[in-house]
Amino acid sequence: MYDDVLQRMRQCISQQWYFITPHATRAMKDDGIGRYDVEYAILVGKIIVRQRDFATSEYKYRILGSTYAGRPMEVVANTN
Repeated sequence: MYDDVLQRMRQCISQQWYFITPHATRAMKDDGIGRYDVEYAILVGKIIVRQRDFATSEYKYRILGSTYAGRPMEVVANTN
């Protein structure tokens, strides 16, 4: 359904043109997840839902994927 959005996200991953928020960095540390796990989840995952952020009114996407080691995980990302 959101194949074009996911394709743009994957291009950003391949070009290293993205950033991880401080909030996400803390959550990743707490969960033992690294940057490569996030990249991998986006590269192999699927968008399961689009949500509107209440604070910014921007769309964000929940991606269901897995870590590089195969552990299931979700990533919340946007295209801004």
